[in-house]
Amino acid sequence: MTTRRNTTRREWLTYATAWGLMYAAPLVSLYVHASLDEHFQFRWIDVLHIWSALTVMLVIFLVHNQWLAPMLIHRRNTRTYILCTVALVALFGLYECLHQPSHRGPRPPELEMAGTPAGTRRQPGPPHREPIPPLGLNGMMSLSMLVMIFGANLGVKYMFKGIDDEKLRQRRQQEGLKQELTYLKHQMNPHFFMNTLNNIHALVDIDPEKAKACIVKLGHMMRYMLYECNKDTVALSRSIAMMEHHIELMRIRYDEKVDIQLKRPDQIPSIDIPPLILIPFVENAFKHGVSYSEHSFIHITVGFTDTHFVFTCTNSKHAEAGSEHGGVGLRNVVKRLRLIYGNHYTLDIDNAASHYKVTLQLPIALPQARRRTEENGE
Repeated sequence: MTTRRNTTRREWLTYATAWGLMYAAPLVSLYVHASLDEHFQFRWIDVLHIWSALTVMLVIFLVHNQWLAPMLIHRRNTRTYILCTVALVALFGLYECLHQPSHRGPRPPELEMAGTPAGTRRQPGPPHREPIPPLGLNGMMSLSMLVMIFGANLGVKYMFKGIDDEKLRQRRQQEGLKQELTYLKHQMNPHFFMNTLNNIHALVDIDPEKAKACIVKLGHMMRYMLYECNKDTVALSRSIAMMEHHIELMRIRYDEKVDIQLKRPDQIPSIDIPPLILIPFVENAFKHGVSYSEHSFIHITVGFTDTHFVFTCTNSKHAEAGSEHGGVGLRNVVKRLRLIYGNHYTLDIDNAASHYKVTLQLPIALPQARRRTEENGE
């Protein structure tokens, strides 16, 4: 509603400026003519005559702007608009015919007496009615000017309607983005917990103490999801800590069977990223990169450039893992990255015969359009 009021205010400001210039034009023109030609006399009566004609056009313009133009633009009632506009132009043409200067002088007395016998008193006849004079050049110019005013009025209204429609489309797109991100995030949480609980279930009978340790780690991760993942962004340090909890949980399960390495700088810059954007890559590596019969490895690296956060995750690849290296969580992450960062991120996947490597580069600052959306609270 506020956006619509602002657009309406700008539209009326446009009209006020245009009509102000139209009213000022004859005044400036006559003044300049008088200053350049010493024989030309500036008369206010000439200005008032032009202003009176402009005032009639202004009244007709207001009728067109308030009732006729919305009939065409918003209600799309083209036939009624055309009929009403033609009638309005015809009325203005009649007004111009009746108010244009008359070029016919008074009838000479000798013509009045012509045809009357001498000594006969002429009987008064019916009053002489002058026919409606034809529309002259000035009238045609006034009609053309009125039609151009109508066209300009429609053009301005279509322009501001396009601005309103674009803002509405962007607002709906932003609302759809938020709803979709919320849906994807909530969809990811059950998927992640399903895999983690399956891991704990496998440890309950084998080693209850390790299962208890896994539950403690899982409790930390649940606290993170409950209290931090409802935000649009989270601190990168917290996301890395979440990833470390996940890796430690998996390390307890696999012991020394899998070469698990995590390289990260000691100091993490204070930047934000979307929640749960890294975990699906790590989860996918453990799901498809671990084999109980062959040597397996998972190598994760976190680094930074001057402008980007760089995350790499490389895991071994085995025949029994199947051809589809991914799942719901990974597909959702790719979709979220596209929605949030647009073309401002890089995701490279190296699906080689012996390994599977993911390289993700995110800008340290969120894209400008996304940041404006968050600042406006839309």
